[in-house]
Amino acid sequence: MPASRIHNPPAELSPHELAAFRWEVAKRETPWITGAGAAVTFVLGMLNALIGVSPSFKENAPVLLAAGIVAIVAVIIGRDWVPARSVPWITAATSVVLVCALQLQEGLYLPPTGLVYSLIVMGAFAPLILDYRAAVIAGIPMLIGCAWVASRITPPAFVDWLMVSIAAFFIGLVLLWLRMRGIDALAKTLAHEKNLATVDPLTGMLNRRGLESLTSQLIALGATQQLPVFALFVDIDGLKEVNDVHGHDFGDEVIIATANAIAAAVRADDLIARWGGDEFVILGIGNPWLPEILNQRIHAIILQGDISMQKWLGAVTVGGAMTGPTVSTFEELMRQADQDMYARRAHHRSQDLP
Repeated sequence: MPASRIHNPPAELSPHELAAFRWEVAKRETPWITGAGAAVTFVLGMLNALIGVSPSFKENAPVLLAAGIVAIVAVIIGRDWVPARSVPWITAATSVVLVCALQLQEGLYLPPTGLVYSLIVMGAFAPLILDYRAAVIAGIPMLIGCAWVASRITPPAFVDWLMVSIAAFFIGLVLLWLRMRGIDALAKTLAHEKNLATVDPLTGMLNRRGLESLTSQLIALGATQQLPVFALFVDIDGLKEVNDVHGHDFGDEVIIATANAIAAAVRADDLIARWGGDEFVILGIGNPWLPEILNQRIHAIILQGDISMQKWLGAVTVGGAMTGPTVSTFEELMRQADQDMYARRAHHRSQDLP
């Protein structure tokens, strides 16, 4: 993928990003929850077969078999090769199998109150799978099964149990809605904290930490495409003097004006970051900018802005380097770009001497 510039990062996560976060939550927690559910179901089935109202392994075979299937699914969905986005659907299908097994036993062997077990699963499965579509689609065969079990009950209890089944289904959806709101809020909070950690609050660009988190991908991409990776240091000339004479508020205006000028001067697929107090870094793949040309472009854009030239002349110094036979790491690339920038600054200052 090409490098991308982060100048004004989005404040909100996209619907796809929120869905991806929910899938990851489901993948992390579903294995142990379904495993626990399988264990509880198996224990209850065994107790019912031994001392319950259906003291027969034959009558409890569907539930015990379903518990085994749930246990196997709990092991499988935790594997790395199982896509996170498929976990809600796998869990929904497993819930249908379990509920249908319970309903088969309830309809054939248990008294009317046996339907309670299915209703418990119906109310609990939706908040677990974290997906509205999967919850609704899985709920339909569950409701049909409840209607079948309820139809075997003498009226008017039939209507009561049917209404309770429908209520359990909608309670599950309400719990799912509440849980998804909480998970979405957590996702936004984590994204905001990550944004604070990797983005410079003054300019909205990546900070040093944010840039360093992307460099390995950039270097690898350049190697894959057999293209050089270049780095450019942009240093604001005279920022310390500006802060000392005109104050840090105007100094911040200078930094913002420079950041905007850099963003306007470079290509859309170049990566920009504020490296330090008065330094910016530009990373890219392919043909590098000539430092002299980029310096002129940035300076010209600054002059077109509304920054006071009486307080600051809009001057910057640009130095660069690119990967090659002797430069293969990000650290070496940045070191050479930094050295080139300081060498160019020293040269410019020597020319200004009388």
